[in-house]
Amino acid sequence: MKQSFPLGDPIVYTSEAITNLPWTMPEHNKFKGFILCSILPPTNLKPVLLGYRSTSGNFVFTLCAACADLQQILCNHSDAERSWVSAFTHLELNKALALNYKVLHVYEVWDYPRWSGVNGEPELFDKYVNSALKLKVEASGWPFEGEEARKEFVDEYHKKEGVRIDPSKVEKNPGKRSIKITKTPAEFHSIMSDPTLDIIDFVHLNETTDRITVKTKEEFRKESSTTCLPVACFVTSIARLKLYEYLEQVKQPLYVDTDSICYVIGKNDKPLNEGKYLGQMSREYSDKKILEFVCGGPKNYALLLEAQDGTISAELKVRGFPLTYSATQLLTYENLKNHILAKFRDGKNPETIDIPYSNIKRNKKAELLNVDNVKKWRASFKKGVATPDLFVLPWGYKGP
Repeated sequence: MKQSFPLGDPIVYTSEAITNLPWTMPEHNKFKGFILCSILPPTNLKPVLLGYRSTSGNFVFTLCAACADLQQILCNHSDAERSWVSAFTHLELNKALALNYKVLHVYEVWDYPRWSGVNGEPELFDKYVNSALKLKVEASGWPFEGEEARKEFVDEYHKKEGVRIDPSKVEKNPGKRSIKITKTPAEFHSIMSDPTLDIIDFVHLNETTDRITVKTKEEFRKESSTTCLPVACFVTSIARLKLYEYLEQVKQPLYVDTDSICYVIGKNDKPLNEGKYLGQMSREYSDKKILEFVCGGPKNYALLLEAQDGTISAELKVRGFPLTYSATQLLTYENLKNHILAKFRDGKNPETIDIPYSNIKRNKKAELLNVDNVKKWRASFKKGVATPDLFVLPWGYKGP
């Protein structure tokens, strides 16, 4: 999973230097870096590779820029209207060319002669990734039972990733997977009195532990001297290509997020390869069977699950709604399912699901008040065309 990233300054080429247009295959692109170009997608690609920022501000994976802008179901636009201008890494652009995208015009190229891990150049992120990966694996708990299986896991991880797991530190710890903080009392009090920080929260947990949440005041925020936008762009580009690699193996994806896929598999189909190593997929609900899946838009979906003992339960992911007890009585699996089917299958305009909630606010006198509010939930999807048979097609798709 070790990747190569651009180093140093690029050689910049403008449109006058690129004469072999249009590009229709990866071999036409001789550059390694960033290409600002006009891209024309095919009309029959699923899943879509390249994203587009529509005029409404939505980031969509579309086959027609005009359809995405106009939310138009049937595409009748010209190639000029379907295409758009954007900058891509050479990795994503070469993959796009292999999928029958066309580069109509190149405006500017940043071509990097030097790349990490190539021709004696230093590697980037190795120590950081290995350190963070070690903490993540140790905080994820043992994937196998039995001393022999655990020893084999530790040895295999070291062999494959070069990371030595400490068996004595392997323990399920969801919080530690996200953050690891070690502070001395002196450092803690230094933060408390730091004039550049705003104290967001302070909790006295027990006689030996206090917790403080702070953020840097806006006027003191500084951009890191080690910030490198080109490297950041390649990190996300490589991640998107890795996810797309998995998508290509799936016949019927239901939902895709930054690092996850929900998909349908037939009885005779081979599931995605799973593993515990960097870049490999693992099951979110390894001990349960997903019976049903309904989705009302990005980060708005619900799963009906069956445990090994036959117990049925539901798991809801609803963006912007804290799933308190009162909310779960209204945002039930059946309510979401019925609302989604009414909207996308039956073409109706179902009523919103109103969720009451309490919010603590501070008035001008710095007094804390409990304010009652209502949030309205509704299914909303503007990333493509939702058909009555509950399939989703990208904007501009013409089949087959």
